[in-house]
Amino acid sequence: MIPAALLGTGGLLPERVWSTEELLRQTDRDDDPAELIAKSGIARRGWWDKGMTCAEIGARVLKSALDDAGIEARDLRRLIFATSTGGDTTMPATANAIQVAAGIRDTCDAFDISNACMGFVTAFDLAARSAATGLSPVAVVVVEQPSVFVKPSDPRPWLVFGDAAAAAI
Repeated sequence: MIPAALLGTGGLLPERVWSTEELLRQTDRDDDPAELIAKSGIARRGWWDKGMTCAEIGARVLKSALDDAGIEARDLRRLIFATSTGGDTTMPATANAIQVAAGIRDTCDAFDISNACMGFVTAFDLAARSAATGLSPVAVVVVEQPSVFVKPSDPRPWLVFGDAAAAAI
């Protein structure tokens, strides 16, 4: 077992919430919304406002986790950003933009990982291993933003995916 402790967490959901019925009306399908909800278990999902960046969202959720942990951003030694939806840019890493947005300067390294479905677990594993080797505290920031690329013309992801963010210290 890797000796690491969870110091604080934060989560953020979009303010705009769409019902399955609202999204279904934007497709060319005539499915019964109640049937889709029964099959998928998804009655509603949130999407960030257009133009919101992963870095902006990530900095907000990171601040929430830091507040919960009772530590300052400048105390971090590593920041790991995970997403399966691509982040804002590949170079520099979105993690670097989160650092800047959170006011972190010269105190920790930062990098992105991409790992669909298991991104948080993979990032958390890397964070625990970092802490076990003396590099702590470590922040894990996850932002999923499928609303950027799902379209009504492809109803399967359109009717399933939603945006969300979480962070752990």
